[in-house]
Amino acid sequence: MQRASQIDFGATTAVLPSFYPSISSVKTNLAPVDYVQLLVEVEFPHFLLSAYDYEHSNSEERLRIDEYLARAKNSGTVILLDSGNYESFWLRDAGWVEASFQRVCRSLRPNLAFSFDDQKPPDNPEGAAIVAIGRARSDVQAIPQQTIIPIVHGRSNLMPVIVADVVRELRPVMVAVPERELGNGISERCRTIASIRSRLNELDYYCPVHVLGTGNPYSLIAFVLSGADSFDGLEWCQTVVEFHTGQLSHFQHWDLFATTSPIPDTTDLPYQQKTLAHNLVFWAELMRSVRGFIREGASSPVLDGILSRIRPILPIHIP
Repeated sequence: MQRASQIDFGATTAVLPSFYPSISSVKTNLAPVDYVQLLVEVEFPHFLLSAYDYEHSNSEERLRIDEYLARAKNSGTVILLDSGNYESFWLRDAGWVEASFQRVCRSLRPNLAFSFDDQKPPDNPEGAAIVAIGRARSDVQAIPQQTIIPIVHGRSNLMPVIVADVVRELRPVMVAVPERELGNGISERCRTIASIRSRLNELDYYCPVHVLGTGNPYSLIAFVLSGADSFDGLEWCQTVVEFHTGQLSHFQHWDLFATTSPIPDTTDLPYQQKTLAHNLVFWAELMRSVRGFIREGASSPVLDGILSRIRPILPIHIP
């Protein structure tokens, strides 16, 4: 089946493949509202926001987030809302429930939203599919105007069957799987994604696959070429990327790459915003490069470098 170059939902379109910079209060340096502000001001075309973080921001922060999201929607930015289960897990907040997520979803009205997933489904494909389907349908029924993307959990060897069953039943605009559940090592994860894509291609429409928690440039490109279409990750705000190789380094190492950065060292920005802007330019250009490679065979120096490293582990032949 021919690969889709975009997904359409309502009056909005999202290009594929795409990377959604994630915003989270967990394991990051700034408040969520500060990341929202930066992404809107640089006009990044899409990003992911946590429902948990919005709910737990103070009233002044929520007001600022509302204002920035309104600006983003008016400019055509795609806003993807996460269930908040990542933050509630790491913050050990057992009080975060599906009704809370649905309340935030009604308030923010994002373009897309992940389902409020059950991260410990039964250890069999039928049971895991039933749980994922049930959770997604619960959100669709509670928020009927919202475009919901189901999240599928399960063991890596069962994931292709579970995903295919969920998509066959729900026919969503996209389906999501966590990278950590695709196997051990990038080679196995690529094979799992290729198997998922193979099963989905047996259906009568193209369903894009979103991989949760993937922001490493090498993993991202390997997964795209194995059949995935969409990604989110925190690497853009936790590390600094070397612009011409795609290698990630400590966030405080931007100075080492300043001479090759598209952001001038003399620019009047605080260090953190300067580093984040540098990273966002990289990920935007990387995604443009991979889309050009898929459609026209075009390449770029950074993509050539990444391809030279990942070709041996890809489940398909890339010339």
